[in-house]
Amino acid sequence: MSQNLKHDQLLWSDPNYPFMIDTSATSSDVYRAEAHEELLGTSWILLDILTAVNDVVTFTDINAVAFPARFYRLSEEQ
Repeated sequence: MSQNLKHDQLLWSDPNYPFMIDTSATSSDVYRAEAHEELLGTSWILLDILTAVNDVVTFTDINAVAFPARFYRLSEEQ
């Protein structure tokens, strides 16, 4: 299990551009990128499965501009 993924980052994105994040992670570890329109939502939508490369995991949501607000989470794939 990776210990490098940071869980305490607050991110802001310009609503006119896609949302993108690069964060540190253990190379070859696999992560789930999920989104929800409510921070405390219970049914998060799976957007992508990502593999960390060179100790970085990168995620881009080109559909972010279609939502007035959207929250994201990355979690290690089990």
